[in-house]
Amino acid sequence: MREDREKPNKIELSEWLDESNRKLQDFLNNIEISDEISEYAEKSKWDILANVNRRIDNNIKKIRLFKLTAAAAACIALLTISTIFYRPGEVKVSETERLMSVMETLTDDVEEVCIIAGNTQKIVENKELITQTEEGKLLVGKDEQLSTDDLETQYITIVVPNGRRSSVLFSDGSKVHLNAGTKLVYPKIFSKESRNILVDGEIFIDVASDNNRPFIVHTKDMDIQVLGTQFNVRAYNKDNESSVVLAKGSVQVTTGSQTNKLIPGQGIFNINGSTDIKDVDVYSYICWKDGRIQLMDEPFDALLKKLSRYYGIEIISDPQLNNYRFEGKLNLYESLSLEEILKTLMISKPFSFTKEECKIYVHP
Repeated sequence: MREDREKPNKIELSEWLDESNRKLQDFLNNIEISDEISEYAEKSKWDILANVNRRIDNNIKKIRLFKLTAAAAACIALLTISTIFYRPGEVKVSETERLMSVMETLTDDVEEVCIIAGNTQKIVENKELITQTEEGKLLVGKDEQLSTDDLETQYITIVVPNGRRSSVLFSDGSKVHLNAGTKLVYPKIFSKESRNILVDGEIFIDVASDNNRPFIVHTKDMDIQVLGTQFNVRAYNKDNESSVVLAKGSVQVTTGSQTNKLIPGQGIFNINGSTDIKDVDVYSYICWKDGRIQLMDEPFDALLKKLSRYYGIEIISDPQLNNYRFEGKLNLYESLSLEEILKTLMISKPFSFTKEECKIYVHP
């Protein structure tokens, strides 16, 4: 009951902060000052407003993170209760399916990468590497951030919002790169029999070899099992297409009742339940981790979706432009804005765009 009362208050707090900021700005605009101190006062009043804005931003971040953590805690509690009250004779849902359901309920409406373990949360900034130790501790960068006692649940969730990327080094030596808009769930400590992770989004993973413990990546539609290899998984739950592209080693991909084995240079593509295996240019699928997009007859709407996730800005495009195709490479340096990238694309295809608030509209 207490949480139910507090949640609306936090939403009201966000609205109150926005309204207070507007009132403060109007007040500062109407301050009359003498000519002798006008230059100093003008600078001071805007310093005051900037300081208040920073405080407002911090409070809004806390509100968003509170909502995200509360959702994760509630779902994990529901998972525990459903296990306790399971009755023989019912169709038992697998642990993987339950965890996938928990992951789907989590929002990515946060500004920074978040680590969640029950009611415990940690914001990760500056692209710092997240490291899992054999004891179950978590390091962010070089410093210990969360001890085993801090991690209340057996599973850790990483949420990477649009406009951000991250990477995790697992205790077995495997390393995973997480693209924008990705959620990852993994156990605090890998079992002795297998290494299992769940993904909603896109990852590139370099799996450390362990013949006694297969590494299994679970997505909404696929299970990918390996012993030691490098491959890319693209499986956003909101999209109707998922894929696995193999860079090195071998993987076994299961979709429904069908199992296929890939060799390096191959990809498996699942579109609306239909599976296709074909030879691919591997780098065009994994170069996102290097801040690049390689275009090979890329449909404009698919390209805009990638750019939207990369920069964390919503792009609304006229359907008339969907037949455009692009070839070449885009280097998405952090110093380049989304507008600069679109202007580069305008050199080869005729279109225009406008920016309104936090959205970009692309026109013929």
